Amino acid sequence: MIELPFDLQSAHKYFSMYCFNRAWELMEKTEWSEADRKEMVQLATASLWHWTQRSDCAPNNLFGGHWQLSRIYSLIGDANQARIHGELALKHGTEAGPYHEGYAHEALARAETVAGNSVKRSEHLEKARKLAELIKDEKIRGQLLSDLTKC
Repeated sequence: MIELPFDLQSAHKYFSMYCFNRAWELMEKTEWSEADRKEMVQLATASLWHWTQRSDCAPNNLFGGHWQLSRIYSLIGDANQARIHGELALKHGTEAGPYHEGYAHEALARAETVAGNSVKRSEHLEKARKLAELIKDEKIRGQLLSDLTKC
């Protein structure tokens, strides 16, 4: 085995967060070049992979990675990949609590919007609204409810 000139867990910690945040910066743009689209997917995928290598990886971290990938795929118009990652976000979000589970349904609602499936979109929005009722923190609950209006 090669001796590394750095601490591997520290590298995973750095890149899991750096890639997530850089992808988020690109997501906030209103228009994306083809290069931006590829970079968003690559950054979010790299972030998720680095999370899986961390000793402190928990369901909420896996949720976050899949949620971000689902949102990115919705932004770039790939309903199938948005659904796949939305379902994985739901799997991990269910383990992490109503906030995460609610946002997983938000991601799935966005995927269904891209797919043009208004029935499934409405089902996911309704599930997310019910989960929002379980969130005690008003600010966080309000954030989820506000984001649901944008699906």
